[in-house]
Amino acid sequence: IFFTSRGCPFECTYCFETTIHQLYATSRRVRRFSVERVLDEIKFVKKKYPLQIVNFKDDLFMTKVDSWWVEFCERFPREVGLPFACLLRPDTISEDLIRGLKSAGLHSVITSIDTPNEKLRREIVNKKISNEKIEQGLGILKKNKINIFNNMILGLPFANVQDDLDGIKLNHRLGVNFSSFTILVPYPKTIISKICQ
Repeated sequence: IFFTSRGCPFECTYCFETTIHQLYATSRRVRRFSVERVLDEIKFVKKKYPLQIVNFKDDLFMTKVDSWWVEFCERFPREVGLPFACLLRPDTISEDLIRGLKSAGLHSVITSIDTPNEKLRREIVNKKISNEKIEQGLGILKKNKINIFNNMILGLPFANVQDDLDGIKLNHRLGVNFSSFTILVPYPKTIISKICQ
């Protein structure tokens, strides 16, 4: 497991990131390590231990094609040369982003749709992503033969059993390779804990 950054630019109600931003009133929501530092760490571990896959566990690996992406996609396959997995939001996935990451060794993407119910996703989770946008993003992954791991949340406030069952159908329809269904834990001081109260 490796990290290329700390933080996330989004404000999902179940996440501690929003609370951290409020506590520290920071304008820098994401702090990214240099590509050099990330590669040095991976190469150090690879030299010392049998490493077969790199698992990037950033809250969000990246959101767009930028200079960091260019350097990473150029250097990672040459200097590390292993498959990797990372977390992406469906609404930030583009053909260019995925093609570059695939050429660098992208094997799997972890994503969090959270719920098939757009209203709950928008109003309770504060994730303003339409089902259409999710289908578009995951469609790009499937077209590029990238494995998809999706997270769903059971027991969201105002959700019902049908929403949870529809989550299974949505995963199946979108061709998700593996999906986890976890029960909501409304951590203290998160926005969703206040909604639950």
